[in-house]
Amino acid sequence: MLRLQQYERLLKALVAHQQLEGPVGKLESLQAEKVAKQAKQTLGGLVTQLTGSYLSVTGEQAGGKDLDASDPDVGQIGWMSFRFRMELPEAEHSRIVQELSELVLLRNELVHHLIEKFDVWTLAGCQKAIDHLMSSYDLIDHHYKSLVSWAQAMEQSRALTSSFLNSQAFLDAFLEQPGEA
Repeated sequence: MLRLQQYERLLKALVAHQQLEGPVGKLESLQAEKVAKQAKQTLGGLVTQLTGSYLSVTGEQAGGKDLDASDPDVGQIGWMSFRFRMELPEAEHSRIVQELSELVLLRNELVHHLIEKFDVWTLAGCQKAIDHLMSSYDLIDHHYKSLVSWAQAMEQSRALTSSFLNSQAFLDAFLEQPGEA
């Protein structure tokens, strides 16, 4: 159960940080709102968000939300939008979606139905429950290690993006330098 909670915490962080948009001056508060919102999500809801926005099929058009033209901040200088995605071949994407759906079912079974499934009032029933928990741990740990690698890749991408945005090459590309007109 502890490994499952670690998985959920990391998933909440990954989902909360994979996309952000808004006025530059409000990005910090918008990010804090996203983190607070994700903290209340169930594993099933998080998996739906992950598979619907972060994991995508190679070559699919990125689906962003449409800007609300009535928002007074839209169209102003200082609006920023970024999204990190992991593109996968269609077969691998489908496999991961299926495996994550099974993980959600496993989580629900462990949390809500373990004592219904095993006779924990007998030694033999307890041994079967322990065996089931051990094999469940192995599966959860496998998913956790995958999620760690995805989070590390996203963090590396964030660091590289930040480095580029702070580079002279970025400034040269987007700002006219004196005497270059």
